[in-house]
Amino acid sequence: MARTGIKKSDVFNAAEAIRARGTEPTMTAIRVELGSTGSLSTISQHLSAWREETAEKVQQHEIPEEVQNKMLEALTVVWGIASSQAQQDIKAIKQEYSDKLKHFETDRRELEKVAIKQEQEGDKNLKTLESTFAALEKEREKTRVLELELNELRGQVKIYQQLVKQPDQKLDKKKAHPKPIKASS
Repeated sequence: MARTGIKKSDVFNAAEAIRARGTEPTMTAIRVELGSTGSLSTISQHLSAWREETAEKVQQHEIPEEVQNKMLEALTVVWGIASSQAQQDIKAIKQEYSDKLKHFETDRRELEKVAIKQEQEGDKNLKTLESTFAALEKEREKTRVLELELNELRGQVKIYQQLVKQPDQKLDKKKAHPKPIKASS
């Protein structure tokens, strides 16, 4: 004898009976309610359809005006509390931001002063360095001139030393009297 299977109405009736006892209908609970018959896939399909219809029925019921008014009053109170809390939070956040902004601005001004001071010191040090370098170049030039004069004087000293060592030889006028070098001042 062939099995007839379960029908949509069987699952709907089992789901209503389970809900009437205060529990949520599940596939397993419906299968037990039906005497352990029916496949879970069939029960699942019919249970989904039952849930959709049940949800539509709940949505179709109109909420009584008194309940709506009480809900509106409660929502108004909740909204007022939430709005007030949000305003306090916003105020606290703004104050915190303002305090941080003041702190950052103070730090920025202090850093700017330090940067300006360091830049001025750097400019002063650069000018001192440039001045020192220029003075050094002048001294180097004086040293080069003095070295040239010194070398020329050494040459004259050698000539005089040779003349002193050779008193018997005739002196050449140019060698005997070399041109004196003007000392630079």
